[in-house]
Amino acid sequence: MTKRKKKKLIYSAILLALGIIIVLISLFFVKYKTVDNYMTARAYHYLSAKYDADESEFILIDYDKAHWFLNDDDFPELEYSNYKWEFEYNGREFFVNMDGKEFYDDYQLEDVNEWVYNWLTENIDKNIVDFTADSDSFKIYYGASNVSRTNVISEKEIFDFIKYNIDEDNFIIILYCKEENSTQQKLKLLKSKTSKKFIELFNEEVPVAFTSNYDGFSILSNKIGWCRSRALK
Repeated sequence: MTKRKKKKLIYSAILLALGIIIVLISLFFVKYKTVDNYMTARAYHYLSAKYDADESEFILIDYDKAHWFLNDDDFPELEYSNYKWEFEYNGREFFVNMDGKEFYDDYQLEDVNEWVYNWLTENIDKNIVDFTADSDSFKIYYGASNVSRTNVISEKEIFDFIKYNIDEDNFIIILYCKEENSTQQKLKLLKSKTSKKFIELFNEEVPVAFTSNYDGFSILSNKIGWCRSRALK
């Protein structure tokens, strides 16, 4: 075999290898784009079934595909982030998240937070002004209660919603208005009284804190802000 023929064979082999690599890369992106479309279609179907609305009523704003990333800890570790979508429905923006192979969403975040607030002020203490409930509260509630994730939460479920989140230490803090002339003894008694009520009702103690800068019921702003900080990394 002449040198010229050998060179042609080598060039042909290189071109063939490059062609195969290009085809494989193309198939890889087509596959994952198809998976993204499939997962998004499932998210639409989930919302349509849960809220009894046509899929066209839900507007997709953005989404984040499943991926691995390094966390921000002092000693970074590799973590997995599942699919997330941001939708708009009835003028309200919200998130849909994948938990394993199941969906959950926080479309009812504003409603649930208001119901929790009403329950706390009526059953624990009327001076409570804020608390920490968030998007993960829905995942915790559905997981612990075995209620279908396509179930729309009603106000009558709020006691269980609070209970399951307290059980998972997801109900972290209760805020009170701190009066200017409040003594440490008075604050200590108020904290003790509140903790006692939580123990009586839920067999759990919930941390209590105080604020002197409260200027109105701000429950919606901090909850929605928390969601936005967690979504679409």
